[in-house]
Amino acid sequence: MDVVVWVVVGAGFAAMALVLATGSSRMAVAVGLPRSTGVAMGAALTAVWLAWVVVSGLLAAAGAYRQDPSAPRPWFAVTFVGVLAAVLLVARVPVVARALAGPHVPAMLVAAQAPRVVGGVFLLVMAAGGLPPVFALPAGIGDVAVGVAAVFVARRMRAGTAGRGPVWFTVLGMLDLVIALTVGTAAGLLGVQPTMAAIGVPPLALIPTAAVPLAFGLHVLALQRLRAGAPGSGGQPLNASGAGPSTGTS
Repeated sequence: MDVVVWVVVGAGFAAMALVLATGSSRMAVAVGLPRSTGVAMGAALTAVWLAWVVVSGLLAAAGAYRQDPSAPRPWFAVTFVGVLAAVLLVARVPVVARALAGPHVPAMLVAAQAPRVVGGVFLLVMAAGGLPPVFALPAGIGDVAVGVAAVFVARRMRAGTAGRGPVWFTVLGMLDLVIALTVGTAAGLLGVQPTMAAIGVPPLALIPTAAVPLAFGLHVLALQRLRAGAPGSGGQPLNASGAGPSTGTS
């Protein structure tokens, strides 16, 4: 089972790296930047993220993420906030911001959630008795559902027939991650059985410390573009109430 878990997680992270590299490059080229610039940007963003994956894996192997109900450690929360902040800050770098302003970016950001299906590995570990169902079921099923839905929602966005679906998809995708993190933290603190020990060691520790904050950050960026009614979003700009474009006159 350990080998299977490593293979599934490794495949998921490889897919995320590929999506990050190719997606960044395509967005840059779409706004008129030289292809070499797009490739360089995609390679740089992917290299930085993979570097963090390696560092996080080493920290996990050293026991930094191990949870003990009697002595809670905040490192999962710290890494989530830190990586999410880094993603949002990088999005403000001029060349990245320009790429994110291009056409069809919302659809690309939605499609980038497809590798979330790797979260189904939680169900495999649960079946082997390594994770509590109270965490593995919502986390695993939610990730698989979001990953599969991402493909269909992105396809409808490109066809211009998505309506408000992308906004709902993005909000629910964020909610799924929040629920998984909250339930996982609570299960670890309460010492439920089976324990959450598997989440504190490689390879599963890489999911909440590297994959989850990146996925959440991409959701945030997608929601920003969707609210602005970006090309390829499948809808009109949201007004302050989030209900659609205002039709009133001043």
